[in-house]
Amino acid sequence: MKSSISSSSSATHFLIYSLVIYLTSTIISRGNETDHYALLKIKSLVTHDPYGALASWNNSFDHFCEWDHVYCGKRHRRVTDIRIVKVLRIREVKDGEWIVFEYHLSFEEQVIFSSQLNFLSLYGNQLHGNLPTSIGNLVGLETLALDGNQLAGNIPITISNLQKLQAIYLEENRLSGRIPDAMGNLSSLISLNLSSNMLEGVIPSSLGNCRKLLALHLNDNKLSGKIPVQLLQVSTLSIILDLSQNNLFGLLPTEVGDLNMLTILDLSDNNLSGAIPISLGDCGSLLALSLKGNLFQGVIPQSLSSLKALVELDISHNKLSGQIPRFLQQLKLEHLNLSYNDFEGETPMVGVFANESALSVLGNSRLCGGIVELGLPKCKKTKKYAKKFPLFEAEVVNEIREEANMKTIIEECVVSTVKIGVSCSMDSPTQRMDIKNVVHELQHILNTLQNI
Repeated sequence: MKSSISSSSSATHFLIYSLVIYLTSTIISRGNETDHYALLKIKSLVTHDPYGALASWNNSFDHFCEWDHVYCGKRHRRVTDIRIVKVLRIREVKDGEWIVFEYHLSFEEQVIFSSQLNFLSLYGNQLHGNLPTSIGNLVGLETLALDGNQLAGNIPITISNLQKLQAIYLEENRLSGRIPDAMGNLSSLISLNLSSNMLEGVIPSSLGNCRKLLALHLNDNKLSGKIPVQLLQVSTLSIILDLSQNNLFGLLPTEVGDLNMLTILDLSDNNLSGAIPISLGDCGSLLALSLKGNLFQGVIPQSLSSLKALVELDISHNKLSGQIPRFLQQLKLEHLNLSYNDFEGETPMVGVFANESALSVLGNSRLCGGIVELGLPKCKKTKKYAKKFPLFEAEVVNEIREEANMKTIIEECVVSTVKIGVSCSMDSPTQRMDIKNVVHELQHILNTLQNI
């Protein structure tokens, strides 16, 4: 369960969190009494408990570990988990009262923080205020779920102290400022969700140090800058990488092809530009790919024919051109959105193209043919003299565009090769690229050139 908590003080309305933090504090001779006192303090702040979630929180029970929503360790009988979900309402706490309470616990009782709390879930409340820096004292925490509240301010750097954290859920709050570089120190992190906040600045390249990361949600923020190459080199990313609905710009790095275990990639609604990289075809585990709402141009690369597992593809609202490649008919697509680009020529009629409800080609005024339900004009018959030539006019135009795209790819490969050479020539050994990375990068460049 996870709780509905309301607080309106403009200062630290994160009281409930801090109480939980202090709940786990260890006073050498009175540890259990501290937990007991803190739980009762939380209950005293509750003004509305319609479902009786805290009815068991009283002195009539033998031990607080038997109370609802409280979980204790078997050995020390100290609180390890608290799970309260959408059932309470907290009264307003005046600034002075909270300061006194905090001072009383922190200094007068000489609190030493415990590492026993490993799961904290207060999802779906109406909690206000900032995340306290003291959250960094919960060094045993493995899961932090504070999503669906009204928390504001910056993400405290002290969160990087929580080296055991495997999952962070802070989505659907009002957090602002930059994502701390120090979050890259969370080497145990498996899932990070910071979506639907007001975070800004660049995506820290330090997140590339989170080598156990399976899922990353940074969507629906105000992030800007380029997608860091280091992030695309986290080969463990296998569930989802969602960077959609931000202000990211620049080319999509060719290193995206290193995400060969990823199943969902969503880069939609940004300002990414240039050609769709050929290396994207190396992401053979992709089930869903969305590049919609960007500034991508050129043709759909033939390398995407390697995405045999793909069931959803959305590349709508870009500046893509050329003919619709025939290989899209062969993929097991259940949804395909090609709308609002500049595609031309005959629309295929096999595979997903035979299902009107699974296909959108709106906003491509130069398309023709296809199934009747699409309402496209009939394709004009090819003039007799055109049959004398090996390529029809539309195919020639498409080939010219492919050559332009090929030139861009070759230029990128040359630049990458030069960068490798410069890195290998650095005076300091610590600045030189590791030989394994050199081999990997050169192999990637070779594969890219061979796929042209």
